[in-house]
Amino acid sequence: LNVIGFPKYFKEWIKFIKKENKFQIKEKYVVIFSRKPDHGYYMDKKNYEFLFRSTIEVLKEKLPTYKIYIKTHPRENDEFLKLLISKYKVNNFEITNLNSQILSKNAFMAISFWSSAIMDSLVLKIPSVEFYIETEKFKICEPKGTIYKRSGVDSVETKEDFSKFVDKCINNQYKVPNFANQLSNIQNLNIFFD
Repeated sequence: LNVIGFPKYFKEWIKFIKKENKFQIKEKYVVIFSRKPDHGYYMDKKNYEFLFRSTIEVLKEKLPTYKIYIKTHPRENDEFLKLLISKYKVNNFEITNLNSQILSKNAFMAISFWSSAIMDSLVLKIPSVEFYIETEKFKICEPKGTIYKRSGVDSVETKEDFSKFVDKCINNQYKVPNFANQLSNIQNLNIFFD
């Protein structure tokens, strides 16, 4: 049996990302995993702007010297994002398309506006939070809510709760969810077969 796939949870890959990959960001930084702001079910511009504004305001207050890397979704047109960056006077940022694991490897924390990229930061044991608002339209597609929240990922919907999460990280009180620890211990693909 031959199995082909992306081994991003294997110990060998994680070791490569952490130790052998030469890409380094020198300054302290956080990562935002963005997403398309105008999707019919998963995100609208009003909620996206709230999430973005709240994130920026909390980061400016609690981590004012940290650089902000914004990893856009592959199908995201970044024009709306650029408007918000200007509107909320975001400094010390970079919009990027870097691989999410390479980008996350030395981050202080990662913030996801509902993206599977959160798994890439979690497997590297980077404090990660899903900052997302589940709407009625979202629940048409995802009636049980977000899979990340159901799996144990820290998940918040308000600026206040996001601020508390950042405090938890600053105070070294963050704990990686159990499933993320299990993922990073995968030795081979046998767990997927009988």
